[in-house]
Amino acid sequence: MKEYIAVFRYNGEIINLEFASNANSREKLIAAAKSWICDYIGPNTIYQFIDVFPK
Repeated sequence: MKEYIAVFRYNGEIINLEFASNANSREKLIAAAKSWICDYIGPNTIYQFIDVFPK
């Protein structure tokens, strides 16, 4: 597994969330990042996904 940082905006703040994934495409990596974000802040919370980067 590789480590990544998901960047998103929540309540006006920019948040960097570290997570690990073995996704083999950009689309799967973004889906994994969004899943981690929902686990972190809750499934029914509104946020703005910005990007995901390798750590």
